[in-house]
Amino acid sequence: MKYNWKLLSNVPKKKLKKDPSELLVENNSYVLPQAIPKFLTNSECDKILKLSEGLLQHSGTVGAIGVSDLRNSKVKWLFPDPETDWLFTKLDELALQVNRIYQFDLLGFFQGAQIATYAEGGHYGWHIDIGKGNQSNRKLAISVQLSSSDDYEGGELEFMGIPQKAPKDRGMAIVFPSYLFHRINPVTKGCRQSLVSWISGSPFR
Repeated sequence: MKYNWKLLSNVPKKKLKKDPSELLVENNSYVLPQAIPKFLTNSECDKILKLSEGLLQHSGTVGAIGVSDLRNSKVKWLFPDPETDWLFTKLDELALQVNRIYQFDLLGFFQGAQIATYAEGGHYGWHIDIGKGNQSNRKLAISVQLSSSDDYEGGELEFMGIPQKAPKDRGMAIVFPSYLFHRINPVTKGCRQSLVSWISGSPFR
């Protein structure tokens, strides 16, 4: 389809060749999460849960709002250190692999990894992972199932506008841009545990 166009006044005209399509690169993956089966083994999931034992547990918060009815969960935090180096190395490799699709400018892990626990009734309503302050640097989110799908009912991860819910297999990683709206449906039975980490970079521009 041909249509009229106009460059912003601050765009150097020397960049223009024939039409805007020569300046713009389309990427339809910007709005799609990526599923990576068996990212973690059962023993690695167990190891992460073991590492989180004894860590201080907090109520899950919602950005700058803090505690909110939008979210009902408990969280603990893991940060890079000798005990977790293997985990952040794997997350690093995964981020670089998937970012071949998104092609974001990424720098690294500046907010650790969150172990989220959703007991019966636990949920997290529609939200995005990007926000104010250091959350404005979040580019990619990684969510990994630590629980077996047999451990709970409900609690599905789903994305707005995508009819299929994310797979619940243990060790499954879901990688997605931090600006995608998503939610955790209420857990109706059992307990759901997951690991979530964010890869940061300069704010989107």
